[in-house]
Amino acid sequence: MSTEVPDVMLTLLQTIHEDLQKVKQTLDDHINTEPSEWAAVLEGLSKRAFPEGDPEGHRKYHEDEMKYMEARADFWKKMLFEVTKYGIFGVLGWLSYVAWTAFIHGPQK
Repeated sequence: MSTEVPDVMLTLLQTIHEDLQKVKQTLDDHINTEPSEWAAVLEGLSKRAFPEGDPEGHRKYHEDEMKYMEARADFWKKMLFEVTKYGIFGVLGWLSYVAWTAFIHGPQK
């Protein structure tokens, strides 16, 4: 009976050792294949996320779009300034004309 317990323990240890070897092999396989799997996933995401898989072109498009928006904002800012400037000149010119014609006609009785 005393020889059976060590045999059972030895069998148990061998089973545990074999299981650990399988886990180690699985882990090694995973470590070796993970970078290429991630590269494939990222490549697929890149192709779906960007037109024709071109992240550089996508970035350039957004930069160009931002430049366009800034140019449009500058245009309207300058347009508002010019309209205001010439509007003030127009009002001052009109007031000058009215004052001048009133001065020429003299006081009204």
